[in-house]
Order: sequence, then C-alpha cells, then structure tokens
Amino acid sequence: MNFIQDEIEYETRTHHTNQDVLDRIQPDDLKQAAAILTYFVYQTAMRNEKLPRKPMK
Repeated sequence: MNFIQDEIEYETRTHHTNQDVLDRIQPDDLKQAAAILTYFVYQTAMRNEKLPRKPMK
C-alpha cells in the first residue's frame, strides 16, 4: 500500500523547513486527500477480514 503524492512543490528548498508554512497548502488538494483517506479508512474498518499481510519471517 502506498499513497503517491503529486510533485507540486514537493522537491523545493522549502519542503520540511521553517519556510514550509500553511500558506503553501493547496486547499483543493488537501480536500481531495482528506476525502480519499477518509474513504480508505472507512472501507478498511468495515471489512469482514483483515487486510492481507506479508508473512513474518
């Protein structure tokens, strides 16, 4: 399972620095990500079975 993030301003010099502030948030992208994550969590919680996992070695 892997959520892939758009590359919009992801590799800039400000990412994860003190200049990475709320003003840089893309509101529509944040709403979309919240909706997708909410749907995923709900569907996962409502499953009858656990998610498949790799066997422990």
